[in-house]
Amino acid sequence: MSLSNFPPEILGEIFVACLPECDSHRLDPHNAPSLLCQVSSRWRAVAMEEPRLWDTIIFPPSNHAQHSRFIHAGGVERWFNRTGRLWPLSLGEEPSDTPSGSLITQYLHIVTRYARRFKHLSVVMTKIMHLESLRRGFPRDIFDQLQSVSLCCSTKMNSYTLHSFAQLVTPFGTASKLKHVSFTLIKEDPTKFALPWSQITSIDVASRTRPLDLAGWRSLLETCQNLQRGSFVFPYCGRPLDKPVLNHASLKSLTLVLPSRWEEVLDQVPYRRRLTNYDLAPLFLAVTFSNIQNLRFQFHPHRKPLRHVSSECYAMKSTLKTVAFGWPGEANKGAPVEASDFVGKITREPGSFTALRHIVLPYKSAKLDHIVAALRSHPRLSVTITAVPKRINGWMQAIESHEDSNIIKDRINILSTERYYLLYGDSYLNHLNL
Repeated sequence: MSLSNFPPEILGEIFVACLPECDSHRLDPHNAPSLLCQVSSRWRAVAMEEPRLWDTIIFPPSNHAQHSRFIHAGGVERWFNRTGRLWPLSLGEEPSDTPSGSLITQYLHIVTRYARRFKHLSVVMTKIMHLESLRRGFPRDIFDQLQSVSLCCSTKMNSYTLHSFAQLVTPFGTASKLKHVSFTLIKEDPTKFALPWSQITSIDVASRTRPLDLAGWRSLLETCQNLQRGSFVFPYCGRPLDKPVLNHASLKSLTLVLPSRWEEVLDQVPYRRRLTNYDLAPLFLAVTFSNIQNLRFQFHPHRKPLRHVSSECYAMKSTLKTVAFGWPGEANKGAPVEASDFVGKITREPGSFTALRHIVLPYKSAKLDHIVAALRSHPRLSVTITAVPKRINGWMQAIESHEDSNIIKDRINILSTERYYLLYGDSYLNHLNL
C-alpha cells in the first residue's frame, strides 16, 4: 500500500513522527510541518487537520528580522488557528547563553490572545524594556493551562531595573498547573524571579557561563521545597557556607552537568582565586537529599576531574536506585574515570548500595570483566551501556561469547547513542528500576 493511501489518522501519526526533535527547527520550510504540505494536495489536507503539527512555535536565537516578518505577517496566528479552539499551545524563543536580542515586544499581542491555551512559554530578555514587557505587558491571572516556563535573561536585575523591588514579579503567580521552570540566566540567580515556587516540581538551571554558586544552590533548593527533579550546570564552590546543612526530602532525581569550557566559567564568577577543581563534597555538605533515587552526571570533554563521586554516592547508598554517567549527544568516548571508580567501589563492597538497581555507563570498547564483577557482587543490579551504532554488534558478540553469557545477557542492555535522548526522561530509568 502506498503511503498516500493510508487512512488520515494513520498518516497524521506518521507526520507527527516526522517533526524535528528540536522545536525551533519546525519553522524551517525544509522540515516538517511545512515540507509535508508540499508533497501532494492530500498530504497538505491531512497535515492542515493535524493540530500537533502546528501547536508549537519556538523561534531560533538568530534571524530576528525574518522571524519579525513572520510575526507581523500573521504567521503565528495562521499556525495556531489550525489547531482549533481548545488545543494547548507553546510559544516563545529558544534560550541561549549568548542571546543577541528578543522578540518579546513583538509577540505580546499573541500572548494576550491565546493566554488561556498556553501549556509552555519560552521568554528571552536582553534589555530592561523586556523585563517590563514580562512584568507589565503579559496578561495576568489567566494562564490556566500553563505547565512549563523557560526564562532566559542577560540583563542585570538590580534595584534600578526592578524599580526598587527585590524580585521581578511575573504574571505566572496564579498558574496553578505550572510545575516546570527552566533558567538560562547570564547575570542573576533564579530566585530573582517571583514564581509560585512551592508548586514547582521540576527545574533546569542551564547556563554554562554563569552557574550557581554554593549559596545560590542552597537558596534555590530551600525555596523549592517540593522539587522532585532538578538539572544543574555544576555549581562553583567558593567560600564555605556559614549555614546549617539543608535536608531536601522531596528531590528524587538530580542531574549535574559538568561544562567543558571551565576557564570561561571562571571568568564570570567572583572569588576566582578561591575556586578549586570540581568537587562533589561541598554540594552535599550544603544540601543533603534523604530520598534521592536517580543521580546523573553528564561530562563534557576537556573538563577537570570530579572528586568524591564514589564517597558521596556511598553516603546515599540506602536510597539510590540509579546512577548514570554520560557524555553529551553521541560522543564516541570511553567511560569517565569517575564511572570506573564507582564500579570498582560497588564491586569491592558487595553488601553496599542495597537499593541500587541500575547503572548507565558509556563505553567505547567491548570489555566486560569489571561490569560482570559488579553484577556478580550485586545480584539485583542491571547495567545500560551506551555505545555508538557501529560498536553495537561488537558488544552483542562480546556478551554472547562471554563464559557467563546466560547469567549476564538479561542484565546488560546496550543502548545506541542514537537513542541517547531516552536517558533524559525519568520514565526510562523508572521502568528499569521496577
